[in-house]
Amino acid sequence: MDVLKEMKEMIFAVAVALILYNAASLLFGTHVPVTAVVSTSMEHTAQFGGWWTMKEREYSAFNVTKEEFLSYPYNEGMYVGDMVLVMNATIRKGDVIVYHPATGCFDSVKTTDTIIHRVVSTEPLLTKGDNNPGPDVKNGKSCIVSIEGKAVIGVPLLGYPRMLLFRMTGI
Repeated sequence: MDVLKEMKEMIFAVAVALILYNAASLLFGTHVPVTAVVSTSMEHTAQFGGWWTMKEREYSAFNVTKEEFLSYPYNEGMYVGDMVLVMNATIRKGDVIVYHPATGCFDSVKTTDTIIHRVVSTEPLLTKGDNNPGPDVKNGKSCIVSIEGKAVIGVPLLGYPRMLLFRMTGI
């Protein structure tokens, strides 16, 4: 085995990945064109009918009906390890967005981290994890500091390599 050749191939692969990531960033108009779901906040703990029965009251506070929720993207939730492609686009009620949170909004989450939650109101702009009991607010204010974009494609399980890389590097 030629160690030097292996190292060159690894460096080349990393360089190509960085180039593709930066190209996607420019193309999609966001600093975070690809991310991974890292928490259970968007998971549905039952099939839709049973999940909706448990969550209907929370969503009715935002005038969201079962029929409306069924028209939303990712109406079956998102799961830890899902890869998400993010694009800067018009945000509507029901969209799943990626944003940076205000300090202190979530335990052990830094303002440089990203949150993936559903928009439950556009006036004011409020989000909520599908599995969370309430909206993302702290002291009566929205937790959203800056929005990276909305989820346009979710791919199950493909987020695990990104999660592993970030855990290994501590980024």
